[in-house]
Amino acid sequence: MNRRKRAGFTLIELLVVIAIIAILAAILFPVFAKARERARMSACMNNMKQLGIGFKMYMDNYDDTYPRCGWVGLPASWVWAPSNNVIDVTRGTIFSGIKTKQAYVCPSDSDETGQEAAKSPTLLSYSMNSIFCSPPDQPPNTDHIPVSEADVSNPSETFMLMEESAKSVGGGGLNDGVFVPQYANDLSADRHNSGGMFVLADTHAKWYPTKQVNGVKAPLFYMFFLSEKDRSKYRK
Repeated sequence: MNRRKRAGFTLIELLVVIAIIAILAAILFPVFAKARERARMSACMNNMKQLGIGFKMYMDNYDDTYPRCGWVGLPASWVWAPSNNVIDVTRGTIFSGIKTKQAYVCPSDSDETGQEAAKSPTLLSYSMNSIFCSPPDQPPNTDHIPVSEADVSNPSETFMLMEESAKSVGGGGLNDGVFVPQYANDLSADRHNSGGMFVLADTHAKWYPTKQVNGVKAPLFYMFFLSEKDRSKYRK
């Protein structure tokens, strides 16, 4: 008995199938990308929450005093940076309360080229506000003296940790564990929906849009050492 040969796909049919696949890919890939970024954003927020807990544990053990900033060569800091781009978070003063190196790196941060080139033992995406290394009655960055919680007049408005941008320091990225609010090249990251993660002085974590942080001279959330009268000038 003769059997008819099964006809193959025609060229038009193949082109239609390819077109359908391309359309589905164009629709689904952005959805997958957004879902992945939401997951990374959630992981970054969780990192900041863990670091906030680590700071709180340290403060509970040291009479409500904040850890020292991570200036290059400054010992007993929240992270240890013996030289530019060389950062060892495991030797920082809060690591005993965190005990995971992954908590210090945003999963969306793929720009630690300076740290990788310097063969840093660990990577870091977050930096500490330099004003926490100065007495409240002196300019920032002067004596590297840690301040206490009582020195911070508005802890829920004062940035303590910032997710730093790879564009900082003229594109060199984060090179130690500290950022200077008055330095225009220390920039907040915009990896997460045009914003980044922060830990406030009361140790809670929060997302802020980058445009609210970068390019603003002496914003309120940096300037805890100002009097209330002076602070009022920076309120919007």
